[in-house]
Amino acid sequence: MEQWINTIFDVLKIIVIPLFCYVYKDLKNSIQKNNEEVKACININNENISSLRKEVMNEISKNDEKIEKVHSELNQLKSDLPLVYTLREDHIRALNSVDAAINKVSRKIDKLIEIKKEG
Repeated sequence: MEQWINTIFDVLKIIVIPLFCYVYKDLKNSIQKNNEEVKACININNENISSLRKEVMNEISKNDEKIEKVHSELNQLKSDLPLVYTLREDHIRALNSVDAAINKVSRKIDKLIEIKKEG
């Protein structure tokens, strides 16, 4: 019986351990290869992320400039608005006074025409 056990252990030493070592080595090589591929993908993704980040920062900078331009235009409008509104109101008042003067002249002409017809 002891001889059988020794024979089984010998077979295990001869077949199983080298087979295990081969499988382990192959698995280790496969893992290392996959690890290198993953590192390469990560590097590519990092480069893409850096590129996209630069583009986003450029767009943010452009938008900041546009916002600043809109702010300055709005401030200019705020300062011009009372002047333009006042001038428009003054123009309307002036036209109303001209209309009133024309109406007075028209009434006087109408009166003169009536006087001429009567007399």
